[in-house]
Amino acid sequence: MSIHFKKSSLFLGKHFSISGIVQYGCQKGRQLGFPTANISIHPSFIIIRGVYAVKIIIGNKKKKILFGVANIGIKPTFFQKKLLLEVYIFNINSNLYGKKITIFLMKKIRNEKIFFSLKSLKKQIKTDIIETKNFFFKQTTL
Repeated sequence: MSIHFKKSSLFLGKHFSISGIVQYGCQKGRQLGFPTANISIHPSFIIIRGVYAVKIIIGNKKKKILFGVANIGIKPTFFQKKLLLEVYIFNINSNLYGKKITIFLMKKIRNEKIFFSLKSLKKQIKTDIIETKNFFFKQTTL
């Protein structure tokens, strides 16, 4: 966990989180084999763009904590301009459209960057997933 996350967690008394209603996106993640839950973020929201290891809660109750990889940014590879949070959730196969999810940012994996081929993007996503799983599943407590 980076020093910034440790400090913000200390001041907040919990990990930084973003909540929102899952909405339809342009289905790029699904086409690449990594379907994502998308949440719009207001353009004035100040957060460091990038890829994060995240914990996710679906709905309002803490029934089950899920894990995943989230990208916060404008998806420069696809020439998007709208700030978006999209999260690939491990081991889930259900329709989340219209549902509230809360995403806890646990560790920054890397900065957002542009990819010049879908092949290189898919390779990087796989690397991000491995790094995230190593982060979560090598820890003694979750």
